[in-house]
Amino acid sequence: GIRRQQMERSVLKRRVVDMDTSYGTVKVKECELDGEKRYYPEYESVSQICKERNLPYGLVWQEVLTQLQL
Repeated sequence: GIRRQQMERSVLKRRVVDMDTSYGTVKVKECELDGEKRYYPEYESVSQICKERNLPYGLVWQEVLTQLQL
């Protein structure tokens, strides 16, 4: 048989901002949900840091994310 499922999608307000981190300035997505702001590092910005410093992507992404939430 075939299973079907309906889903809803919410589009969050978001914008890209520059934020200072221990790695320098990083482009970050700022998303807003129910009045609460959340921040997520942009792939290209983190990737550039990794290339410049020869570091793994996952490590840099997680460290930047942690710094944004302080």
